Amino acid sequence: MSRTGVDPRGTAFTVQGEGTPVLLVHGVGLDARIWDLMVPALALNHRVVTYDMLGHGGSALPTPEVKLRDYALQACRLLDHLGIASCAAVGFSMGALVVEEMAVGHPDRVDRLVAISGVYDRP
Repeated sequence: MSRTGVDPRGTAFTVQGEGTPVLLVHGVGLDARIWDLMVPALALNHRVVTYDMLGHGGSALPTPEVKLRDYALQACRLLDHLGIASCAAVGFSMGALVVEEMAVGHPDRVDRLVAISGVYDRP
């Protein structure tokens, strides 16, 4: 299965594969394409969701007062749109902060958490 689209709130996403859901969240200044080399292998056994964070790639711009929780909420709303109750959440750099915020603010949405090269103490 492969599906590409934009959800009702303006989040550009791609879903590939079947099985246990895995959400991949890119870092600041990047977009979902950072995961392109990894997705085919993961999609053999998982339903892999990649998307562009607010203000990145094909997704809508955030409001001027955007906070980290808004990025986590964007991910949760995308999961809702896709009918995914919970997932393994993987984030790179700022994406690591987003999945950590998801785990803290929406613990029922995150089954497993992987933070890759997460930044620390950034405004």
